[in-house]
Amino acid sequence: AKQIIKDLSQLNIDCIYSSPFIRAKQTVEPFSLEKSIDFSVIDNLCGRIVRELPKDKTWEFFEKSWLDFSYTEYNAETAYDCISRVEKLIDKLEVDHTDKNILLVSHSNPISLFLSTINKDIDFDWFKIMKCPSLYKVYSLAGEIKYDTIGLSV
Repeated sequence: AKQIIKDLSQLNIDCIYSSPFIRAKQTVEPFSLEKSIDFSVIDNLCGRIVRELPKDKTWEFFEKSWLDFSYTEYNAETAYDCISRVEKLIDKLEVDHTDKNILLVSHSNPISLFLSTINKDIDFDWFKIMKCPSLYKVYSLAGEIKYDTIGLSV
């Protein structure tokens, strides 16, 4: 977490929102303290909501849900539901923080699903090899949503 401070510092962050999961909060805490920017915890930044999914079925479930975004079982959220949850949150934060750089700290599944709406080449295989932590800058350019991978100095 301390090693990503340099990369995050380049982004001129104005506000920070984190998943309620401990590892997400621990990832952003050193940067938050270094820059004296408090972070807020938002439940909608949590990982994929899988409810009763048995641990030994996790990768099988994720693979099926990447092939069919409406697929669900074990009372788990669909990929479409996850994407919608993230998009609604981003839309609200954009309104609340116009012209601000917002840092969102979440998990590989919601992040990769959201990025798949921007880049159709992002699929289950991409998700499987996604490094954690990973940093992505999402922005609007001429009305089109784009993203860049930020190089980690880890």
